[in-house]
Amino acid sequence: MSSPHRPPVTQSASVDAAGNASVSFYTRGSGVWRWQQFGINMPGGGSIVGQMYFNGSPVSPFYNPDTIAGEPPLDAGPGDEVRFVVSGATPGAVLTIAGFYQPLA
Repeated sequence: MSSPHRPPVTQSASVDAAGNASVSFYTRGSGVWRWQQFGINMPGGGSIVGQMYFNGSPVSPFYNPDTIAGEPPLDAGPGDEVRFVVSGATPGAVLTIAGFYQPLA
């Protein structure tokens, strides 16, 4: 296996006027990635709730942004999507998520 010490993949999205934002992660290349941890940063007030999805199905309970989501781990192949959705956030705030992964041999 490759070294687990890789820089994270980071995605960001601005919160829309209704207080919603989402970001998606996709495996690059033809291999399988093990998503090991996600760092979630959602500055701003509001009653923020969030959900993580894997290929459209919920895979984690609601989380509070500005946390670290230690689960999955998720093994994702080409075409798989890991998506984070928040609602109740302050419009104009920025949702940023860093995903830590390890390519599997």
